[in-house]
Amino acid sequence: MSLLQKIFPPCCVSCSTEGSLFCNICCNEIDFLYFTPKLEGLDYDLQVLGFYLPPLSIAIKSYKYQGVYKLAPIFASLLYKHLIFVPSIDIITSVPLHKKKKSLRGFDQTKLIAKELSLKINKPYFPLLKKIKHTQNLASTSNQNLRSSLVKNSFVINKKYQQKITGKHILLFDDVVTSGNTLRACAEQLSLKKPKKITIMTLAHGG
Repeated sequence: MSLLQKIFPPCCVSCSTEGSLFCNICCNEIDFLYFTPKLEGLDYDLQVLGFYLPPLSIAIKSYKYQGVYKLAPIFASLLYKHLIFVPSIDIITSVPLHKKKKSLRGFDQTKLIAKELSLKINKPYFPLLKKIKHTQNLASTSNQNLRSSLVKNSFVINKKYQQKITGKHILLFDDVVTSGNTLRACAEQLSLKKPKKITIMTLAHGG
């Protein structure tokens, strides 16, 4: 532990206990999701760590909106501990932020976690997708038709890495899934390059 950490020890973003940004007690109190949620039109293997409820939701909000980016390796460790990573996975990628939102937030939260996961399972991370249309936060609307229209034509294949998709098993990561519209739009773009399989993984289900 560094001198700075001794003077200002990290505190849990959920319960304020000193020692870790997300303490073991809060990690164990996650409302783990022991079944695969059925989301209309999302016909891919899907794994979700837990429901979007405290303490997990508090940690995710701190990470995304308060810039506590050092939570990324903690989230990756939770995913690695509780979910299944089959050996056939070839590449990890993530749902990208639009450049405007990334500039406002200061970092791409899904990319950071996905890159930490790539280190855990020793598989490469590539930014296979780009978001080309800036949209409002989908969490701000419960209208499914509006959600679908907001993400339509929002994502494209990153041409720099398009040759890496064909015939590969792609693990697509996002932080939270609610309706599945964003993940569906991303998976549909990846499917155009004929991957062997697409598996989806998220931290939380907000439905």
